[in-house]
Amino acid sequence: MLLNCVLANYTSFSWAGPLHNKNTIKISPDYLADADSTAFLDADSPVNTVFINTSYVNTNSDQLYLTGFAEGYVCAQMILDFRSNYLLDQFNSSVPDHINAFNQKRLQFINENVYNQFTRAAKAVLSQLQGIADGVNAALKGDYLTIEDVFLINQLQSVSQIRAKSKKQNYFHRSSGIVLTDNTELYLAHSSAKSYTSGFNRIHKHIQLGYHTVDSTTRKTSLQFLGCPGIIHPIDGFIQIIGQDSQYIILQNQYDNFNEDLYAPGIYDETVFEQTSIIESYPAFMVVMGASMYTQSPIDFFSAQQNYSYLDQLSGYLMVDVDEFNRLKSDCPSPQQLLECYTQNYKISYIFERSYILDTTQQLLTSGLLLLTDPVNPEFTQVLKIPDEQFYAVNNSVRYNLLKYIYNEFIKDPINSLESLLMFNDNSEILNHDSREGFAPRYDIQNSDQQYGACNSQIFKLSDRYSKWIYLNVPKSTRKFSFAQLPNYNQMKGNLQLNEQWVFSGGCGPKNYNSRCDECINGFDITSRCQQCAKGYVEIDGKCLSEDDPKNNLGIVIAIYVVSMLVLAVVVALLVWMCCFLTKPKTEYKKMEDRDGYVSEEDQSLGTIGEVTVPE
Repeated sequence: MLLNCVLANYTSFSWAGPLHNKNTIKISPDYLADADSTAFLDADSPVNTVFINTSYVNTNSDQLYLTGFAEGYVCAQMILDFRSNYLLDQFNSSVPDHINAFNQKRLQFINENVYNQFTRAAKAVLSQLQGIADGVNAALKGDYLTIEDVFLINQLQSVSQIRAKSKKQNYFHRSSGIVLTDNTELYLAHSSAKSYTSGFNRIHKHIQLGYHTVDSTTRKTSLQFLGCPGIIHPIDGFIQIIGQDSQYIILQNQYDNFNEDLYAPGIYDETVFEQTSIIESYPAFMVVMGASMYTQSPIDFFSAQQNYSYLDQLSGYLMVDVDEFNRLKSDCPSPQQLLECYTQNYKISYIFERSYILDTTQQLLTSGLLLLTDPVNPEFTQVLKIPDEQFYAVNNSVRYNLLKYIYNEFIKDPINSLESLLMFNDNSEILNHDSREGFAPRYDIQNSDQQYGACNSQIFKLSDRYSKWIYLNVPKSTRKFSFAQLPNYNQMKGNLQLNEQWVFSGGCGPKNYNSRCDECINGFDITSRCQQCAKGYVEIDGKCLSEDDPKNNLGIVIAIYVVSMLVLAVVVALLVWMCCFLTKPKTEYKKMEDRDGYVSEEDQSLGTIGEVTVPE
């Protein structure tokens, strides 16, 4: 199914209804003046994919508005469903007044404080949020969303971080960015885990923008990332930016935080949300569009901006300059030359943590790998009060050791070894028996109230020029997602494509504390184990042995029973026959030949001829 829309300059915005068919929209009477701006949603792809293209005839702010309007229009119902699920998950569907007041103050601050390129970009992005609201309202012909509504769901990470109590929060987001090279190729991998509200209804977004730069030129910029309906930033912290003269890949990782002073006790702690330092900070997603809006590179953009959002204080960014790496390969074609070339001022990769900037080019070229799972800045480690333990130590972390361990295999088979690395979550000794420390963390087997999460992993080969995104939504040792696992599942809205979405599940094992036994009907608690599960379930090694659908298990049991009965019947029949056979008189067979050793043709056709004799 393809939904198409033609976008025009929205200055004289008026909704005029369908033009030629139900799949075409009109924004203004002069829409043909901007016929190059188009958008459509491909809902038949494995992951819903939206393509948006704007024209340089519009200003930067106008293009951002049109980008938002296009997404809002073609994804209208998906956006409303996602918002409904998000509010149900975070606020039990009722947003506290102080959260709404917090959003209003942030919006006001962004609108009134424009004094450099970063703040200018931040304000321009608000046009995109307004466009989403207008697009949804236009498509559904009603007043469904305001910019405040869209602004709130775009802060799903920021708000949850502010309100979090500890690192074991229910909605924890963990991702790991990796860059590996065999001196001729770059492979990037990213894995993240998050709650089901941001783990489902994914959209793969392709956005083409014709930006006007600060030097009065225009340039085409392409952005690709995986997000959610109405969310304008990459939900997984993985984005590629392709300009006319530059290409960059940005990976984001959200670090563990043990400093509870940075957290609010809960969503009803109004005093925290009234703090000026939080209100006057910019949400991290502002950087995504801002970094691609000017001629300077995202690296320069990050280096120059002095405003760090609250979420940025808990995150690290890994940036890779694709063109710089290609130039290095061209200038230094042999691996032996790479280290010599490094001294020629090549700058390929950087890690940003708050105001800390680290050039990681040398590490990339010498060790062949980069890892973004723990802070690289010792001072940042102290701020987050990260303990000096093996799997948190900067230079000796479990994940870093895993990466070194698999590096030899990576040289032989990069894609498969990366997939194995991303899926390494077996709660083994190498992870200190903490399954959250793998590259694809498991939270469903931790002892907390709710661990309902989804994992998404991506592997990216640079030479394919961004043509292949590998979604490992069906990682090893998993089973299909069960709707009954979700709290408030009967209130969730939208087509969540459950046949496409998977989560890690430990079955009915003893480590699934307080979670539902997803193989049992009626949501039996884990403490009941398999004795109270539906008929047909068997417990083996502490797990309920079953298929994804409980009905399949009962069918298998019935099938085994029928086959067993048939086998038993055959055995009984054989026993009866043998008994009857043994009660008959014994017979002997003796070969009879002609005196001259000749066997007649008739006898040959009959095979061995026997003479029956009855013993006395």
